[in-house]
Amino acid sequence: MEGNCFAIDVARTKKLKVFDIATEKMYTIQPKSEDILDFAEKVGESTWYVEEGGGFDLLKLLLLDKKCTVYTIPGIRVKEYRGELGLKKEKGETGDETDAKLIGQLAQKNPELFYRYEERDKIVTEISLWTKLRHDVERRMVVQKNQRSAVEDVLKFYSGKFPGAQGIAELLDSEIKGSQRLFDALRRVIAKKVAPHILWQKFLKDINGIGPVIAGDLIVRIRRPERFEFGKGRGKFRLRRLAGMVTKKGNQTFDHRLKGALYQYALGQVRHKNPKLTQFKEEYAKKHPDWTKGNVHNKAMKKLETKFLDQLFGVWKELERNGG
Repeated sequence: MEGNCFAIDVARTKKLKVFDIATEKMYTIQPKSEDILDFAEKVGESTWYVEEGGGFDLLKLLLLDKKCTVYTIPGIRVKEYRGELGLKKEKGETGDETDAKLIGQLAQKNPELFYRYEERDKIVTEISLWTKLRHDVERRMVVQKNQRSAVEDVLKFYSGKFPGAQGIAELLDSEIKGSQRLFDALRRVIAKKVAPHILWQKFLKDINGIGPVIAGDLIVRIRRPERFEFGKGRGKFRLRRLAGMVTKKGNQTFDHRLKGALYQYALGQVRHKNPKLTQFKEEYAKKHPDWTKGNVHNKAMKKLETKFLDQLFGVWKELERNGG
C-alpha cells in the first residue's frame, strides 16, 4: 500500500472521520462538498477506502473529479470481518472513528476485497442521487396530503371556529402542486440517467410494467452482481435475502427500496396479466386447498418477484462478463 491512503466512515448529518492508514492519524471533515474537496486538494494524489452506500455517493464523484483512486466494499463484509480483526472501540473514541479505523485495517489486510470505483460506475451513482431525492419528495408529499386532509376536516366540520383554515388549505394546495412538479421533473431526470445503463438497454426496457423509475431503484440497490459473490449463500441467494425474499424466523433485515421495486414490478405483471402469475396461483391453490385467495395471491406474487430477481441477477452477471 503506497502513497497517501485514507479510510473514511461517512455519516449524512455528522462530521466525517478520515483515517490516515499509514500514520494512523484521524482527521475530521465537515460533510460539505467544499470541505471534502479542500481536504483532497491538500493531501494531493491519494487512495480512499470506504463502505458502499452510507451517503457516500456524492463523495465518490467529488474524489474522482480530483483524480483520486476510490475503493469500496459492501458494509456486510466489513461487519463479517469485524470479529476477525478484533478491533474494539478505544476509550474516548467515537463509533465513526472505530469504523474508519476498521475499514483502514481491512484495506491493509485484505485489499483484494475492495472494488475499484471507476468512471463507468458514475452512472449508477448519479441514478442513486436522483432516485433518493425522488423518494424523499414522495415521502414529503404523503405528509403534505395528510395535512391537507386534516385541514379539510376542519373546513368541513369547524369552519366557523377556524376562520384562517381556508388560507392554510390554499397554502398546502400550493405546496402539494410544487412537490408534484418536482416529483415529475425528477422522473424525467432519472429516465435520462437510466437510459444508457446496460441493464436497461439489454433487459429491463423490454419488460412490461417496468419503467425507468423502477429500473433505477433496481440498479442502485443492487449496484453490481459481484457484490453478492462471497460467503455462505452467495450469489442470487444472498441477493434474495437483501430483497426480503427469504422467509425466516425472527427479525429480518432487508432493503425496503429493493423489495418495494420488486413489488411494483409484480403489480405491473398483474396489470399485464402475466401467465406465470396465473400458473403460480393455480399451483399454490392445488397444493394448499385450505389457503385463502389472498394468501394464494401473495405467495404467487412473491414467487414471481423471486424468479424475476434471479433472472435479473443472471442477465446482469452475463452482461458484465461480456464487458457490458
